[in-house]
Amino acid sequence: MGFWFAGHRSSAARSLVPAQQTGVQVDLEANPAPQTVAHPVRVLLDAPVPSAPPRAKQSVLAGGVAIEVVTEQNAPVPGAKFAVVDARAQVVAEGVTDRQGHYLLPRPATPVEIALYVAAAGFADQRLDLPMPLPERARVVLPNAATIRGRVVRAGDGTGAPVGTRVFAWRTLSAPPLGLFRAVDSGLPTMLHANTGPDGTFELTRAEPGVRYTVAAGCCGWTSMQPMADVTADAAAIEVRLWRLFGAMVTARLPNGKEPSPSSLGRWYARGPAGVEAEWVDFPSLPTLLAGLREVSGVWRGNEHDWRRQLVLFAARHDAPTLATCSLRYQIPGFERMNSGLNLPALDRRVGELGVTLRATVAGHGTLKVALRDGVDIKSLGRVLSTTPAHVDLLPDDAAQDPVRVSLRDLGRGVVDVEGVPFGSYRVRVWVGGDRVFPTEGDGEVQIGAQPTEIVVAQLGRGAVLLRVAERDATRHNRSLAVAVRYGGETVRQVSFGQPPYVLQGFVPGEYELEVRSSGRDGDVAFAKLDRVVVKANQLVTEDVRWTR
Repeated sequence: MGFWFAGHRSSAARSLVPAQQTGVQVDLEANPAPQTVAHPVRVLLDAPVPSAPPRAKQSVLAGGVAIEVVTEQNAPVPGAKFAVVDARAQVVAEGVTDRQGHYLLPRPATPVEIALYVAAAGFADQRLDLPMPLPERARVVLPNAATIRGRVVRAGDGTGAPVGTRVFAWRTLSAPPLGLFRAVDSGLPTMLHANTGPDGTFELTRAEPGVRYTVAAGCCGWTSMQPMADVTADAAAIEVRLWRLFGAMVTARLPNGKEPSPSSLGRWYARGPAGVEAEWVDFPSLPTLLAGLREVSGVWRGNEHDWRRQLVLFAARHDAPTLATCSLRYQIPGFERMNSGLNLPALDRRVGELGVTLRATVAGHGTLKVALRDGVDIKSLGRVLSTTPAHVDLLPDDAAQDPVRVSLRDLGRGVVDVEGVPFGSYRVRVWVGGDRVFPTEGDGEVQIGAQPTEIVVAQLGRGAVLLRVAERDATRHNRSLAVAVRYGGETVRQVSFGQPPYVLQGFVPGEYELEVRSSGRDGDVAFAKLDRVVVKANQLVTEDVRWTR
């Protein structure tokens, strides 16, 4: 299962305040730090910037944005750490303030939204979003720090957290981007973090009083499945529970050891162990970030999921060496693998590899040929039919088999071959533009065997009806309409319109009755009845609506 939160911003977040004194310049070194270019460039000032001789002074506009960091008592804060993060959560610069509490932020070559993360010992961390265009100078006020205290335990038995557990806290309910975790790994102040002690206790010492934080923890192979929200500093100690993470990269292969060919019909499913409290974990997600899984190569192929190679992850309360009852099922035409005892190992510092072999579940697989009667081309119906691609559903008589669905994007250009259909009896349903179309032969029943089986789909011509409301009538009634479509005395369709044009699409050719209703502006309801509407294939029929009182 995925792990999501609805985000919120703390009302206590501080905004930039323009410097009170105008005309102030920042002293630079004789060789100032270069400006950033289009791609991210890190500017690291390891030591306070010394005062330069007068001839080396440059204007703030030439060098960048002058940032001044002060306490609530307006005293400068030297040595405050900065991390500059862009809208993609990538760190583009980092540095420290000089002995006057100043920091010169190089201007990016192109306008970009950036945020500053500021931290100093004894003060609360701050995040500041710089407005666009960037100001010439700004002041950051650091409040005194408070502390969030607690203990991290294992969810299974309540014992202390594993060695190396890290605790994180941030000011939103939503999970921080991956880039902020990477910055923390590099020692930058993009969020509160601390390591647990031998007994699992922790202290986050740079929290801001009165601000609500979300707190979570993790280490290699352990994660918080339920982070704690609305945590405030200097309150009662909290308890964070860790779940064990199990998983592996699972690769499916054929009985001959080769990799299967890509198939649009291929599907795979994973199910957690029975009798064990466990949850499916997506990648990437907050639980995987907390567990240290920043990047795993080979998870996807391109931008789409590939059933042949998948990262299977579960989180469980217990601390067993393996999660032995996870089941995997592959649904591929002609082959299937049901593994009810896949041993997913507990994750450590790397993701292991597992393999499953697909086995044949039927005697073989054949081909279904789908053709159109009279060669009607769907593309010629573009003004009437929906642009939704046609598809065919194969419903097996054997309840143990899964239904098969395949797109018929080329239907209308000739006969379409649906290959890889397992042998057996099926009921066939063809769908075009959201409307079901029954084959004309065999009443939709087909038998797939060694020889190709062909079905011929009924003529797919559809008609449409345009309802035209006379102007003098339309001015007296609302623009919304409710239409009931009757065929053979039975209501087969109900359509609502908020405004014109009032076009009903997808009619099978034939005679219909329409009942039209509209609420009057004075509160009454007006009706109109069209007793005989003749719809023809590939045509748009116009009908006048006249209200009855």
